[in-house]
Amino acid sequence: MAKLIDFTTSLPKQLDTLVLAVFEDGNLDVYNDVLSAEVLKTSNDILDADESFTGKDGQFLSVPVVADAPYKRILVCGLGKADKTADVDTVLWGGKMLSALQTKKVKKACVILACDVLKAFENGNDLILHAALGVRLATYTFDQYKKSDEKKTEVEKVTFIHDDAASLKNAFKDYDHQAEGIFLARDLANEPANMLTPEIFAQRVKKLLEPLGVTITILDHKALQKHGMGAFWNVGKGSDNKPCLLLMHWNGGKKPAKGRSKTSTESVPLAIIGKGVTFDTGGISIKPAGGMDDMKMDMAGAATVAGLMYTLALRKAKTNVLGACGWAENIVS
Repeated sequence: MAKLIDFTTSLPKQLDTLVLAVFEDGNLDVYNDVLSAEVLKTSNDILDADESFTGKDGQFLSVPVVADAPYKRILVCGLGKADKTADVDTVLWGGKMLSALQTKKVKKACVILACDVLKAFENGNDLILHAALGVRLATYTFDQYKKSDEKKTEVEKVTFIHDDAASLKNAFKDYDHQAEGIFLARDLANEPANMLTPEIFAQRVKKLLEPLGVTITILDHKALQKHGMGAFWNVGKGSDNKPCLLLMHWNGGKKPAKGRSKTSTESVPLAIIGKGVTFDTGGISIKPAGGMDDMKMDMAGAATVAGLMYTLALRKAKTNVLGACGWAENIVS
């Protein structure tokens, strides 16, 4: 599990910020078992005095804590109307929460959601897990080519407080693996085209996935011609970086039973196909300069397939999936 996210049953002795969520036009009274009487009164007074904060979804208010408490501030997060919880994108809400913490240069924060808040959602535990995933996803940045002093300072730890912390911690492993797959897809899509040619892409994915048990097959440009894949071959034949086909097999499900009917779909893998044009100048109809740099992302479909296969392998998913990516650089020779 990522070091950023943690789950525990009680507040640590010292932290920067305590994160509490409220519904629209609500106050912090629902946290009277968490806050001291003095902190509760002072914080509610600040909420009442600040007309800009109403508790709408995505609103945040930083409340300084001057009383004796193990935290320096309370970050109050709006969740919208209590009877409209189905409209709340809880993953996005978690991402916005992290952004608010980053703005305040918070290093360590704890999140507590009152029982009344959790009960308003169809599944309170899902709210916590989705918010944690949102926090995790919002940490992403592509800074591989930046100097160390150019990289932004990140929040070091976000801890969610819950009586059933052990179960949440175990359940979040799958969400964490999902985030790893998404980050891989984002990294690949963000790479400059000169750093991610078809062959480099295929080899990079092979190096990452093969140790996890994914069977990798790479068909180079000669194999493409041999197998009669002329349409695909012609897309990339003008470039010095020749096309290739990457096949990724994850066999975590049942093996075909002996004597299985040919019409049975048992154990037949799901096939996922992604477009992998690492750069597209537009063929002989050259694209205008404006936005040309974005064509490095013409392979985002294939990057998504690679990220999916990575997540499946990390999860040891009990299913059979074939991921296929056709890599080509569409450039006039």
